Amino acid sequence: EPDPKELEDAFRCEVLKLLKGAGKINNLVINNMMGWYHSGFNVYCTSMINPFDQEGLERLAQYIIRSPISQERMTYVGCPLLLCSPVKGQSFSDLKRSCPD
Repeated sequence: EPDPKELEDAFRCEVLKLLKGAGKINNLVINNMMGWYHSGFNVYCTSMINPFDQEGLERLAQYIIRSPISQERMTYVGCPLLLCSPVKGQSFSDLKRSCPD
């Protein structure tokens, strides 16, 4: 059985290499992200989906393309600043922030 941590590390490195190669990130961003305690990457090795299991493949595809956050939890406050509420229904109406000129 594959080691999920090894696969996660390899997947993270490959994704970061692809993003750097596409000019989307640089070494500074990569070094920063490599230092994160929670990388944001995850590998699940417990069960496999049979390639002929159309329902299972559909569920996996829907999971992969889902938005990681709900638009209802995002608030644009300008300058450009976008806040994401950590708790559904939480409001940022009392937020006071001055924007630099």
